[in-house]
Amino acid sequence: MDKISRLPDELLLKVLLFLPTKVAVSTSILSKRWEFLWMWLSKLVYVYYSAPEQWTLRRFIKLNLPLHKAQVIESLRLKFIGGYPELIKQKKSDCGLSLQFLAACRVKLPSSLYTCRSLVALTLIKDILVDVPRLACLPSLKRLILQRVAYKDKNSLGKLLSSCPILEDLVLEPNVIDYINEAFNALYRDGIVFNQLQHLKICSCDSVWSKLLLRILKDSPNLRELEVYLNDKHRDSCADPSVCWENQLDCVPPCLLSSLETFKWTGINGSQKEIDLIKYVLRNAIRLKAATILFRPSNTADEDQHNKMLMHDLSHSFR
Repeated sequence: MDKISRLPDELLLKVLLFLPTKVAVSTSILSKRWEFLWMWLSKLVYVYYSAPEQWTLRRFIKLNLPLHKAQVIESLRLKFIGGYPELIKQKKSDCGLSLQFLAACRVKLPSSLYTCRSLVALTLIKDILVDVPRLACLPSLKRLILQRVAYKDKNSLGKLLSSCPILEDLVLEPNVIDYINEAFNALYRDGIVFNQLQHLKICSCDSVWSKLLLRILKDSPNLRELEVYLNDKHRDSCADPSVCWENQLDCVPPCLLSSLETFKWTGINGSQKEIDLIKYVLRNAIRLKAATILFRPSNTADEDQHNKMLMHDLSHSFR
């Protein structure tokens, strides 16, 4: 241990980064040399479990995060059962802050989260209640992931997206019962254009997903990567996600004509509307470099043969 302790701080911090945050913090009891070393870590992961441990960790974060010495916190991940530490308004503004929240029960995040000027990446998963204040502003946010979250009302998603002027990467996995359709109706009345959006990943589990996709395509002139997928957890509840795109396009979306390079669609069931939409993208994306189309697993030999015929047909649609 004495030999390790004589190593420079920079090297010891690299070692600590490979350890779970809880283990890295525990090294503070080794000696005076290690006592505060963990406070210079730039990536932190805190996991709340149940009852006593949860409250112990919450208290630890509340007391220690404001004293953290790293000039830049690159990533802060929280996984919790309920509640959250008062960290957003206590911690000083850090460049390049990345936050990930995963909740197992309905949790409302602090309003100050939506005005964090240094936030560059935000991931919200499961029962997070998205309740966006009127003056939301996330000027640095480039990556946003929303997976099965709950929206307070039909305006919440629109307010969140419109507060992200330089958004480049968007992942949407809606709940079947959420406000996503109404949200985008309200959003597009305001004339939002995603000029900086380059990567879009959208789950096909919701009944309105295709309308949502086409709306974003029309107003994302610099989109380079598009992925449509079906989450494995949704395969049973969404056995036949609908594709409704007829009469939704009065002209070819600009991104297909000028920027789209990668197109991936996994979990398709081979419906005619799905095939027609795929053909539309393949025929009009003149700068497309790679396309990946994957069907759902076949249950019978006839289905397998049918899917092979469809793939052969689609291959002739690639420009």
